[in-house]
Amino acid sequence: MAPRLVLVLTLTFWVGCSLCCGREAAPTQPRVRCQASRYPIAVDCSWTLPPTPDSSRPTSFIATYRLGVAAHGESWPCLQQTPEATSCIIPDIQMFSMVPYVLNITAVHPRGVSSSFVPFVPEHVSE
Repeated sequence: MAPRLVLVLTLTFWVGCSLCCGREAAPTQPRVRCQASRYPIAVDCSWTLPPTPDSSRPTSFIATYRLGVAAHGESWPCLQQTPEATSCIIPDIQMFSMVPYVLNITAVHPRGVSSSFVPFVPEHVSE
């Protein structure tokens, strides 16, 4: 059980790939928040990026999720209106599952990429 807890904590604080072009730093990790106010129909998630000196460049996001913290688990897209959208919807939540969902938000910018992994149990983020 302890290795799973370590894995969850590692995923929570892990900064994904940080590729840099030249001297510019890659974008910082997205700050993610999820709410299950429509549980069990859906979980709504949104995120922000801290302001950067050159925020005029476009940033797109890849949003995926999986049920469970195993790295080899199947992932599904978190539904976004556009790649630039800063929110997504996880549909058809599994009721009463104590296995956490893991949301992966990857910010893609000309300067590089960064990711946030957020584990959550839908019943624990409901309003």
